[in-house]
Amino acid sequence: MKMNTLLRLTLVLLLVFSVSSLSFANTDEEKDVWSQLPNMGPYGYAFSSETAKPSETADDFLCEGGADIGAVRWWGTYYEPAPAVHFYSNSAKWNDPTIPNIPAGIIGGFTVRIYSNIAAGTDPGINWARPGIVEHQEYFTFNDVGEMLYGTITRTGTSAVQQNVWEYYIEFEDPFEQIEGTTYWLSIQADHDDNSIQWGWQETDRDLYGWNAHAVQSGYSSVYDWALITNKEMAFELIPVPEPVSIFGIALTLLGLYLRKRGK
Repeated sequence: MKMNTLLRLTLVLLLVFSVSSLSFANTDEEKDVWSQLPNMGPYGYAFSSETAKPSETADDFLCEGGADIGAVRWWGTYYEPAPAVHFYSNSAKWNDPTIPNIPAGIIGGFTVRIYSNIAAGTDPGINWARPGIVEHQEYFTFNDVGEMLYGTITRTGTSAVQQNVWEYYIEFEDPFEQIEGTTYWLSIQADHDDNSIQWGWQETDRDLYGWNAHAVQSGYSSVYDWALITNKEMAFELIPVPEPVSIFGIALTLLGLYLRKRGK
């Protein structure tokens, strides 16, 4: 008996749905769950988050919509630490020498972590929010991370130091299942051991994109596990796993019509 045209169309749509659900690649049509773009002004700094100078920087975000997080984009900078008086000794300095190209072999990979939230005032003596337990963690080798030049920051003044900002992108092997309305913390940590060059996570423009708590950093304070970085937040985007509900819904509808017709 020849297969009904309606059934063939249904099977094709189901196949399209199955293939599309296997990929969440970066496209122009992607819808970001969360977006904090990098501060490219002369006062935009990168904060140490690396194994060479043991440190980890984290920033919070809110789950809006409840979609699983499938990919993360962030921005960072390589810099040669130069002695200088600076408000943030745990970050790039005003006059750090520029590194025009990607230093070959410096970074082995990145660890991306998502933490639960500890609200401000939960513990005595700590009046800022900070990461709690690790909810999700994946390690990506440098070859698995896309790296491309995003832009160049030019410091003002006599030094006119330039600082290249690099863009990174990864896709989780296991998407993170977040809960709508919940606050989480994201951390990005570079894996390398060359103390002559540092890698830092680029800050966002807090006036434009900042939300809720200030960023925090571990490794530099002898008092706190997560020290406050006052008035600073990090640059990153969280991208959901696409849900092609429309294709799937059409396929199910056609399948239902076919079965009803066969049942008559």
